[in-house]
Amino acid sequence: MSVVVAVNTVENIAKLAITGDMDIAGAPHVRAAARRLIRDSSLDAVHLDLGAITALDDIGVGVLLGLRRLAVIEDRPLVVVAISDTVRCSLDEHDVSHLFP
Repeated sequence: MSVVVAVNTVENIAKLAITGDMDIAGAPHVRAAARRLIRDSSLDAVHLDLGAITALDDIGVGVLLGLRRLAVIEDRPLVVVAISDTVRCSLDEHDVSHLFP
C-alpha cells in the first residue's frame, strides 16, 4: 500500500493525516508536506494524525524525528493527535516513543 497525505487547516492549525505505509517509498511525501506546514508562518500549530499508518520502517521513524527537530527549530508546536499501534510499536522499538506523547 502507498501513502496518502491529507491536509486540513482550521483556525490557523493544520492537521496532516497520513494513511498507509510510511516507508522508504512513502516517507518523502510525508516529509515534504509536513515541512511545508511547519515552515508556514501563518500557522499556529501542526497536528499529526498517525492513526491510519499501517507500516512504519526506519526511514519513517527518521522522518518523524526530523520533523520534530524542525518544529523545535521553527518554534512551531507539532502535536500528535492520533497514533496507530503500528506506529507506537515502531517508536517503542527505537526507544523514541516518549518524544511523541
